[in-house]
Amino acid sequence: MSAVHTLCKKTLRRQLRAYRRSLSKVQQRRAALRLATQFCRLPALQGCQRFALYIASDGEIDPAFLLKRLLGRGKEVYLPRLNAAATAMQFVRVRRGERLVRSRLGVRQPLPAAGAIDLKQLDVIALPLVGFDAWGRRLGMGGGFYDRALQAAGRRPRLVGLAHAGQQVPRLPVEAWDVPVQWVATDRCLLRCP
Repeated sequence: MSAVHTLCKKTLRRQLRAYRRSLSKVQQRRAALRLATQFCRLPALQGCQRFALYIASDGEIDPAFLLKRLLGRGKEVYLPRLNAAATAMQFVRVRRGERLVRSRLGVRQPLPAAGAIDLKQLDVIALPLVGFDAWGRRLGMGGGFYDRALQAAGRRPRLVGLAHAGQQVPRLPVEAWDVPVQWVATDRCLLRCP
């Protein structure tokens, strides 16, 4: 990776994280409600049964309303879980009212006893974005958890990035290991990525 790309990504990551953390609780709640509506309009979701979401942190757009809506429709919902060393991620099924615990990185996740699903069995993975562009390139937190999990999967589920509309940038630098999304759902629109 070139030094320019690294600097550019670090700067973008810092600016975009500051932007989403600057949103008030009221703005975050409204955005989360609108996100759930936008996401459910995705034509690619017809016939899908198994969805992976995430628990929001650090100002990420919150898929909590979406999670409730999917469970209410009888869908299976899975959340990411980091292994004990916080080096790898798997997806674990959650049910309404299930207790979550904090990972080593401070993110809430399912209990260790819960069973994981093979990534290939998921229909849709909705992943959090720090930034995105119109081509489906995405900027994450920098840990590479999603990229590593997706590259190991072979057949990939549909990938939908979730973000506040204000996190879109004109163009993101891309690395060979970056896995793009097919769709981005925001609080304002759906974006199909070429």
